[in-house]
Amino acid sequence: MARINENASISRETQRSCIVSGETLLPEQMVRFVISPDGDVTPDLAQKLPGRGYWVRARKDDINRAVETKMFLKASKSSITPPVELAAQVEQLLVRRLEGLLGLARKTGKIVLGFAKVASAVENGGAFLVLHASDGMADGKEKIGRFAKRNGVPVYSVLDSQHMSAALGGDNIVHAAIKDVGWAKRLKLECDRIEGYQP
Repeated sequence: MARINENASISRETQRSCIVSGETLLPEQMVRFVISPDGDVTPDLAQKLPGRGYWVRARKDDINRAVETKMFLKASKSSITPPVELAAQVEQLLVRRLEGLLGLARKTGKIVLGFAKVASAVENGGAFLVLHASDGMADGKEKIGRFAKRNGVPVYSVLDSQHMSAALGGDNIVHAAIKDVGWAKRLKLECDRIEGYQP
């Protein structure tokens, strides 16, 4: 039975404090921002850019609130003004990051595409994560979803068919299954962050 070990996917890194809510959360539940040399508030989704990080829970409402209440200014104690569209920028970057990772995973040959291949992989225990296009037909998603639930395979619909097709190098891609547990864990973190980003 193909399952992702949830405990193995939990980060052991030091937790971070959200500058908006004060909540202490795992880094993968948050978006890190840094102040560029030009004084711009820059999203750091990979959490690797140099400089002090300012952490906000990965929710659109929280990032909007950070901008509206001038939390970046207060936290950095500097005269910075983040763009009002910062939350929308973060959403675009989250999608772009997932697309990039899907493209890399595709090159390893660990992804199968199309209803029949995905359904077979899930039913036979060979899939560790399933992606459906958000604008795909409900009946196909429901059938694969039944197999996935039975085998404990996580299912996401965080990209539309246009974005999935662009990421996976095909036309009108609606169903994809990840057949490698390592890639599935990595992609699951990004899917969780996108799924949770919307209110």
